[in-house]
Amino acid sequence: MNILYLGYLSPDLSKGKNGTSIAGNYVQRRIISALKCLGSSVQGFVCYSGRKSGRLFEYKKALQEKDILFAPTLQVPLLRDLFYGLLCTFRIIKKRPNLIVLYNLYFFSNVLVLILSKFFRIKTILIVQDFSVGNSFKIQKRLHDHLAAFNVKYFSCVISVSQHMARYFNVPGNKSLVFQGELEPLKQVKKTEQARKSAVKIILAGALEKHNGVDVFIDNLQRIKFNFQAEIYGDGNLRDYVVEKCSRDSRINYMGTVSKKELDYLQREADFNCCFRFSIGLAERFFFPSKFFSVNSFPGFVLVNGFAGLPKEYLDIGFIVENDFSNLSWLISNAHSLSWVTTKRQSALKAYTWESILREALDICETLD
Repeated sequence: MNILYLGYLSPDLSKGKNGTSIAGNYVQRRIISALKCLGSSVQGFVCYSGRKSGRLFEYKKALQEKDILFAPTLQVPLLRDLFYGLLCTFRIIKKRPNLIVLYNLYFFSNVLVLILSKFFRIKTILIVQDFSVGNSFKIQKRLHDHLAAFNVKYFSCVISVSQHMARYFNVPGNKSLVFQGELEPLKQVKKTEQARKSAVKIILAGALEKHNGVDVFIDNLQRIKFNFQAEIYGDGNLRDYVVEKCSRDSRINYMGTVSKKELDYLQREADFNCCFRFSIGLAERFFFPSKFFSVNSFPGFVLVNGFAGLPKEYLDIGFIVENDFSNLSWLISNAHSLSWVTTKRQSALKAYTWESILREALDICETLD
């Protein structure tokens, strides 16, 4: 099967260097790899979404990858998406793929793909990882996503992060799949003797926003009486708040932004990694924090709150923090006596792979006329 993958991607996985999402880049590359593992010929044709250079056109010829072609990008708001959609049109007409896989909602490219898929009888899979609902997003972004949502139900198969999202899009049940994300392989690390004897190490990494619980988490960390060492990584609207709070408590340190490779190494050595999500400025039923599966690939414990869509397999084995963080201190201080719980994560979440969900999506496409 000849597959064309369409999405917005950066050639550089380092968030600190290009300003794009580490998680979004990683997930899209995993989708392409999973499609290849299913015995398909896959070509990515993506729009460059990295840091703007100030030029009208952005073309990263030197950074082209084996299975990913970066399209020339017009760096003008609104026109960028239209221009990319037109380039996708020419690509589809030239390559005539059997299947087109799209990542997230982009009105112009989605509409053009649907039109061409009907004309050339091409199957389509749309993967929707987030939907702009809430005042955290600019009005233009919210309007764009709601406009794009009207055509979602016409794709051959739709993979959403929640059943609530699928219902909102009015996707027929026989074309709908729900998938929150993929569990990465367990990343083991041998701690040094010094690391084992040091204070408990806690890492929170990601966008420094209220919907990620950053402010409430730090406030409650400061109330803990025993010693620990917390490191905060990332950037966002709460950056100044984090810096100010860290200046008052030597146990909490703001570390700025680092590359995914660096962060992986740091999180492997942490006793606790964190993943929180709240409906503050966004509707959590339309999102799923992709870093949930990433932090569960590390050997340490994981602190999560009971956000919408949390896998049911995880509820009995995870360290669930109350939304007011009232049990945070107890979980941290008692974690090692509950260490048997965290060992079950890999087996409980092993079914969450892109290969498995994409195989289901391909089966759905094959049943369609």
